[in-house]
Amino acid sequence: MKYYIRNNEITINKNNYIGEGIETKVYKNGKYVLKLYKNISYLNNEFVYKLSRINTKRIAMPIDFIYDKNNNIIGYSSLYIKKNIKNINSMKTNKLLNNIKYLNYDFQKLNTYHIASCDCHIGNLIYDEYGNVYIIDTGNFYESLFGRELQTNNNSLSYITEELLLSNINDFTNYSVLKSYIKDELFDTDPLYYIKSEVCNYHTISDYQHSLIKRLNRY
Repeated sequence: MKYYIRNNEITINKNNYIGEGIETKVYKNGKYVLKLYKNISYLNNEFVYKLSRINTKRIAMPIDFIYDKNNNIIGYSSLYIKKNIKNINSMKTNKLLNNIKYLNYDFQKLNTYHIASCDCHIGNLIYDEYGNVYIIDTGNFYESLFGRELQTNNNSLSYITEELLLSNINDFTNYSVLKSYIKDELFDTDPLYYIKSEVCNYHTISDYQHSLIKRLNRY
């Protein structure tokens, strides 16, 4: 099918298909992904435009609107990010610290625009071939009218940190023990301080996980 971005015609077929969520189907087009809405009533054009004007480092914001042949807006483009085939927990801890710093910068930027993040979980993150972590879905971000964006975005940063620190743990018991411990630690302090003071004592996230599992299983 033919669509248009900035009056340039693009063709999308099944070979471009990447996947889909509840609201959109996603296609690859060169260095961009194209998110086409299944029901355009869910597409808030004004909000998508507002997001596209915000410069972020690790949140893949909308870039351009996508139009159909009748000049109706049916979706938007954003940056394509190639996924790393390695497990996230192979990430070096100093790289993790840098990732959280960049995400914290982005969340602080969202605060200035009174935008709250939502649905920031491991399924909406991509770990790229250079070890960088990106949020790739802004579909559940929203404008905060009551000043709640600060707490919401702080919670998102803590939750992302927790998810990364728990990545690729397949044993349910170990996962549950670590999750309870890490959740309590992040509740009492901010993620950047915790990573600097605790996690960066180890070489990789995996090293941190194994050491913590061993320590907690003594009790």
